[in-house]
Amino acid sequence: FAVVAGRDDLRDEYVEALLAEISMAEPFGPLRAIAFGGGTPSQLPAGGLGRIVEALAHRFGLDEGAEISLEANPEDWGADLARGLADAGFNRLSLGAQSFDPIVLGDLGRLHTPDQARSAVASARDAGFTTVNLDLIFGSPAESEGSWDRSVAAALACEIDHLSTYALTVERGT
Repeated sequence: FAVVAGRDDLRDEYVEALLAEISMAEPFGPLRAIAFGGGTPSQLPAGGLGRIVEALAHRFGLDEGAEISLEANPEDWGADLARGLADAGFNRLSLGAQSFDPIVLGDLGRLHTPDQARSAVASARDAGFTTVNLDLIFGSPAESEGSWDRSVAAALACEIDHLSTYALTVERGT
């Protein structure tokens, strides 16, 4: 979960640093799963993420049928990224939809629309992802019981494989 705003030029250096770390790790395995989490790994290009998966597979081995998962925000997702990641072996996507209510999304400071979340699920399926998860957050001050019910129904209408729900936690100063 590394984000440096305005420094896209560091992406290649970041990937190289991860590859160096992987090459120094004591081998064990084979791996049954690889998970890229934290919400923003989709900020890296598919090629860089694929290089990391390839390095992990080379160093540790990879079980046949291993789950290779990525967390993403709907606004970062598109058909080209989906195809590139599927080609690199990714087979599970977890999207931070958070809500399907535009007012709640705005209250949460989210940058995507409900339609972008739906489109992200569809493009992941079209690219060959076998498992798609949506994350929803409940408890926003802008949310009503009705808007929560509609968000859950909208998420399930996307024909996802898994739905994760989280309570909004507001920390002091945020």
